[in-house]
Amino acid sequence: NYLFRPVAKTSQLGGNPLSFNLDMLKQAGLENPQDLYDRGEWTWDKFREYLIATTKDTNGDGSTDIYGYSGWWTILLENLCMSNGTSIASGAKETLSSPATIEAMDFIYKMYNEDHTASPWNQDDWDTNNKLYAQQQSCFFTGAAWIFKEFGISPDVGFEIACVPWPTGPSGSYENNKMMKTAGNYYFIPNGVEDPELVYNVFHDWSNWYQGDTELRDDVEWFQNMMMTERNYNYLEMMGKREQFDMWGNLGLGDNFSMVPIMNGEKTAAQYAEETKNIVQEALDQYFK
Repeated sequence: NYLFRPVAKTSQLGGNPLSFNLDMLKQAGLENPQDLYDRGEWTWDKFREYLIATTKDTNGDGSTDIYGYSGWWTILLENLCMSNGTSIASGAKETLSSPATIEAMDFIYKMYNEDHTASPWNQDDWDTNNKLYAQQQSCFFTGAAWIFKEFGISPDVGFEIACVPWPTGPSGSYENNKMMKTAGNYYFIPNGVEDPELVYNVFHDWSNWYQGDTELRDDVEWFQNMMMTERNYNYLEMMGKREQFDMWGNLGLGDNFSMVPIMNGEKTAAQYAEETKNIVQEALDQYFK
């Protein structure tokens, strides 16, 4: 038995906006997704159109040179889930097998196996999946301040980078979708501690080194620089205010949970959900017991 005390320490600027090569979109005659978002028209259907339009074989040799999308499957999955109003493990009952989550995984299946608009997954070097945008080998990519710091911002990469919230899915809500996943930090004070309230307060004071000044904690100026433009930063800031608690990545699932079978076309979304839902549920049962 434990006295459960959650202590939150979350950066509100740690979201992963959908980012893109704005120059590529202009060359393709496509409207800026930021404008579509602002008008409430940035949807999965529109996103799919853009991915197809920006996937190109530039030299006619039969091989794709520029993909519509590149990035980590983990970030892709969690943002498609949030943009479709769903999650995987945000409570005691798994929602991997929910219709809305299956829709999110099916979108991934279509990207990789039907439309072939996503760069083939490199399981051996995850960095490769993130840096293709800087080599101008993908148009859309998962963006974040830490990714831009690692692989480059505009104009250093030679093109203009723009960021936008993820498009809204068929089961999502433009007004209510969550936009930044957090699992938080959790600490346990064992039953029997002489003064658990004192322990909690001491730990709270220790972790609150910024004394409530989130600008000191989050180094806003650094994030503003990494996001390159005021418009990009404003989207990031907005996303951080619409958090989704989902702890699927903190359940110790390891290789038992991965989108690789879906990306490789080995499993459909429905098949994968049916085969994996019990693994997620068992992990949740252990967590909440």
